[in-house]
Parts: sequence; structure tokens; C-alpha cells
Amino acid sequence: MPLDIAALNPPELVVLLVGLGGLIPVALYARDLPRWVIAAYGFLLFGAIATNVEHVLWYDAVNAVEHGVGNLGAGIAFALIAYRHGRRIRDTADDDASTEDL
Repeated sequence: MPLDIAALNPPELVVLLVGLGGLIPVALYARDLPRWVIAAYGFLLFGAIATNVEHVLWYDAVNAVEHGVGNLGAGIAFALIAYRHGRRIRDTADDDASTEDL
């Protein structure tokens, strides 16, 4: 079956192109970024790819993988980023409070 380019949704294709373009700064700053930020970006990019693939191949299966892996994975990664950042802020505040007591 030949690829029917008309089956692709233009806004979803733009999201994929922006996501692929975003790989450049992620690759350039990968050493400076926390691994969970890179994982979250990877899950979002996976979801963008799957969104476009689902229009031409196994819609229901690819849609389930897109949401189950891409979106859920990104959500979990962002939740871990937020948790770790909040913990770091609390730890810094605790350290500042303990030095004020001296």
C-alpha cells in the first residue's frame, strides 16, 4: 500500500517537524541537562512520531502506543522533574534556615 500523504494531519506534522528541530539544542546541551529532561523530550518526540504514523499504519494500535508510551512516559518524567526540583528547593531552604540559627 503506497503512502497517502493526504492522510497526514498538517498540525500534527508541524509538531513533528518542530520536535525534530528541537533535537538540535537537546543534543548540544545533553551534558548539561538532567537525564529526566532528555527522557521527557524523547517521550514527547516518540509521541509526535507515533501521532503521524497512526494515520497510515494500524491506527488503533499505534494510537494506544502513542498515548501509553509517549504521553504517559512524558507525564511521569515531568512529574519526576518537578518532584526533584521541589526537593532541591526544600533542601536549600532547610540549609539556609539551619545556618541562620548559628
